[in-house]
Amino acid sequence: MVTALLTGIGASAAGILNAKASRHGLHSARPALWSTLIVAVVAGCDAAPDDDAQEATCDDGIHNGLEEGLDCGGDCGACPSCDDGLQNGSETGVDCGGVCQAPCSGCDDGIQNGPEEGVDCGGDCLACPTCDDGIHNGGEAAIDCGGDCLPCPTCVDGLMNGDELGIDCGGACPACASCFDGVQNGTETGIDCGGSCAACPTCSDGVQNGGEAGRDCGGPCPAACPSCSDGLQNGGESGVDCGGPCADCVNCVPDAMRVFVTSTGYDADLGSHVGVEGGLAGGDAIRALHASAAGLGGTWRAWLSDGNEDAVDRVADVGPWYFVDRCTQATGSMASLLVSGPERILDRDENGANVTGSRWTGTTKSGRNYGLDCGDWTSSFGGEGLIGLGYYDTDTFPEWWTDGPSNPCDFSNRLICFEQ
Repeated sequence: MVTALLTGIGASAAGILNAKASRHGLHSARPALWSTLIVAVVAGCDAAPDDDAQEATCDDGIHNGLEEGLDCGGDCGACPSCDDGLQNGSETGVDCGGVCQAPCSGCDDGIQNGPEEGVDCGGDCLACPTCDDGIHNGGEAAIDCGGDCLPCPTCVDGLMNGDELGIDCGGACPACASCFDGVQNGTETGIDCGGSCAACPTCSDGVQNGGEAGRDCGGPCPAACPSCSDGLQNGGESGVDCGGPCADCVNCVPDAMRVFVTSTGYDADLGSHVGVEGGLAGGDAIRALHASAAGLGGTWRAWLSDGNEDAVDRVADVGPWYFVDRCTQATGSMASLLVSGPERILDRDENGANVTGSRWTGTTKSGRNYGLDCGDWTSSFGGEGLIGLGYYDTDTFPEWWTDGPSNPCDFSNRLICFEQ
């Protein structure tokens, strides 16, 4: 259309020029020449631009060429969108913010969104609360308890938990019961005794305790304690109101054979305590050690049996035997000793002091080996040894001076020593 228009304009111009030439006596212009010039101009307008013209690119900052947006689409990369999984365009996060309608997630927006593992926690936010993180957080009532966690410890839940030292006691709870708090509590059956504590005192336990004036007598016990003026032979007396804790009796025997119980106990490997091989030899060495330390003199034998020798064959029948004061007769002959036991409990040591507690014997009431002798008195590991008792009912169990229960070989027991 532009070309046709210009061609018409050229023809008109040629006509005007020819008219002027005729008035001045000039030759007419050739219409064909003017048309040619005009067409040439028009052809120049329709020609392609030269090499200096600017071409569209994907980084020219202009929406041009085949682009669907500014430097994107067409021959360029895809234009940003709010669902391409990328943070691009004007987005402030991946597919959020900027031109996108969805706001970007934050760690304080009260919503679990983005990479969060919980509401405003996990992912790019702080770690989510747990029941073992050592922090009072989330819906917990205290550190790692309550809320979604296990219930918090209390002083009435029947469990030892929290900082308690016992079940519902100690720590932040009331103090736990003890055997020394002067209060009957816990499982005690009396003040600081019974239950998980030591047995409560009784008037038949063989011990002076619980306000007693003597062993199982006086105080809360109905029986009066022996005295040296009660007209009875009791309380360690060797006669009526004489001997033992009282004045000497008049029947002292200067050359009487003596018997004592060692003041010290030993485990059943007897030789190891005095550097002697063999159990019976060790027992005899121990009794000699005690007799010498007390200045008793004389020859002594320990009342012991093993698998090779019986006590009744080791100890010669040279009775009666007295305690070391030689005023208090302890037992008569060997025959009476084996039949009815000693005349009184063997409860005096080499110094004449009163002693209780068990003693190794390995010997039955007949004076023979029972079979429980801790490897012939050479071992303190495993096994058991027969013992005699230092306190028993002489009427009901007269044989218990030698033929009582048994003890593990690592227990510490005394020895009975007879002078020969």
